[in-house]
Amino acid sequence: MLFRIAGGRLPALPESFRASRPLTVDWERLLGLAALDNSVPIVARALRELPTGTVPDAISEQLGKLGKVWEFRLALLEQRLAETIALLRHAGIAPMLLKGAALGTTAYATFMTRPMADVDLLVDASRADEAHELLQQSGWRWDAGEHPAHAYMEHHHLTPLTDTRGSGLQIEIHTEPLAEGHPFQMSAHDLWASAITVQFAGMPVRVPEPHLHAVHSMAHLAWSHRFESGAWNTIRDVATLVDRGLVRWPTLVDTAKQCGAETCCFWTLQLAKRLAGVSVPDATLEALRPPIRPSVMRRLESHFVHLVLRDELACPSVAMRHRLWWIAMQPAAGARADRREWRRTPRVARDGVSRRVFGAVRRIARHALRAPRWTRYVASLVFPSSVSSA
Repeated sequence: MLFRIAGGRLPALPESFRASRPLTVDWERLLGLAALDNSVPIVARALRELPTGTVPDAISEQLGKLGKVWEFRLALLEQRLAETIALLRHAGIAPMLLKGAALGTTAYATFMTRPMADVDLLVDASRADEAHELLQQSGWRWDAGEHPAHAYMEHHHLTPLTDTRGSGLQIEIHTEPLAEGHPFQMSAHDLWASAITVQFAGMPVRVPEPHLHAVHSMAHLAWSHRFESGAWNTIRDVATLVDRGLVRWPTLVDTAKQCGAETCCFWTLQLAKRLAGVSVPDATLEALRPPIRPSVMRRLESHFVHLVLRDELACPSVAMRHRLWWIAMQPAAGARADRREWRRTPRVARDGVSRRVFGAVRRIARHALRAPRWTRYVASLVFPSSVSSA
């Protein structure tokens, strides 16, 4: 249901539906997932379209309250973003809106219909530090304890800044679209070269060209987040771009190939089609499909479905998830990924026994306790579940 809402394809239910066939939904879990994905106002709006009595009153009340909080946050974010852009423009710095903020001014009807908890701005690298400092003088605070400077020395954006008005909103100054070490032919220069100008709060601002924006979003989800977070918004963004006619499939395929991001786009679009009902042509998927045997593809798809849905069949091992992700991505030779999570504990003596042995014992015990989860997960790969795309 959550991803059908993302795709804008929540089936219409007749008034007699509840009486003839009760709607069985874990409403508390749906509410929790919506909160995790920052999708509460969109879910609330979609569920209001269902027949009266379909959604329990308690859930409707919670969604209503949370929806009002989100409306306030988004209104404040739009205001703060307008102030920030005006400040930077006054200093001669012209930022580009990225991700949700860019689509909130283009693909969506209003800024308020694209929930987000932070904003990403791309600026020229030579003026990034200046922009960062200007923002700190205008109501954005850098928490050095939570975001130490050394952790962002080689990052694609500077340390995040938090709104001092207590809203919890954040802003990030980017110098590149993706973290260093990615295998794609996609740089800040590419985004600037193809960017378009739109109006936001009465000011001209730059946003990425829609096809490059879509490829960037899918690469960010598949490569940077490994499908472990951000799937709902990415799939909704792709569905919205398609529904608004801002994306043409042949051009999207060409853009993905030019960027070397075919596999990222394939898996994202495959999940969008399967879970959200997005009408992705078979020819598009075939043009982007990685060279993996069909039997393996089905199991990898099942693995990603459970991971994206955060259900009880999701792979219980972080290391295994990363290895399967690497197989699915089919990265080009020389591509780098953060392998720190896969490294074993170094052999260091402690009380006559190595930490490595302690680590091995802990891992064995942990996996033994998760034996039921492993059993369900392996079964889901051997017999991939069928999720209708109708």
